[in-house]
Amino acid sequence: MEPTRGQLAYVRYFDNRGRPYQEYHERLIIGRVRPREFLVRSPTRDYFVEELSRTNPDLADLHMRADGALPAGVPLHRVFGFGDLSAEELVGRGAARSLVPCAYEPALLGA
Repeated sequence: MEPTRGQLAYVRYFDNRGRPYQEYHERLIIGRVRPREFLVRSPTRDYFVEELSRTNPDLADLHMRADGALPAGVPLHRVFGFGDLSAEELVGRGAARSLVPCAYEPALLGA
């Protein structure tokens, strides 16, 4: 599935010994920066560019759902996420509107 603006991604990282962490991190996709890199928002309100691709060597696992539901195989008690806010609510509350548009898609953020 191709990541799109407003979609939630669930990523799980490797530790420094190459073992997967148990916790998944929820990411709100704000926009595309490069073919496999996206501007994302974390639950701690940080914004950064992350490669959301199965070819990313830092990721042990990657799941996405277009409908915002928790993907199969991602246990709720292992998700560091946004809580009860949906992607639509996050974007609607100005999370994306306060950002500078992405270089490769200037109209993506409603600029």
